[in-house]
Amino acid sequence: MLVNVLLIDDEPEILELFSQLFDESRFDVQLASTALDAMVLLEQSPIDIVVSDMRMPGKETGLDVLSFINSHKLNCKFIMQTGYASIELAIKAMKEGAFDFILKPVNISHFLAIIEKAYQAVLKERETSILKEENTR
Repeated sequence: MLVNVLLIDDEPEILELFSQLFDESRFDVQLASTALDAMVLLEQSPIDIVVSDMRMPGKETGLDVLSFINSHKLNCKFIMQTGYASIELAIKAMKEGAFDFILKPVNISHFLAIIEKAYQAVLKERETSILKEENTR
């Protein structure tokens, strides 16, 4: 089952690296280099998993993307990644509904494990939704 992923980072080489890690048979990957570009994409198409850098050009941050997701009641798994980590930032992101939090430099095997966990959570939610619809009928 295809899962839609949005990768947000202002570093093109990070976007390129991350996008190459996804199996095209299971993931459709879109890229954004700013929080504002990401919000436009989130409005235009359904996204299941968002991986966002915290700090990007402009005043908007990864937390602003998470707030946008929450305010628009979008059903997606949000994963924050940052090289400027603090306990306070991690707690704030998790309290606001982040699925997980990744520190830069990113450990690829750890990144892939988190993506797999998010992928499985998306599939489980889809399955539950289908079962609820069938029970309603």
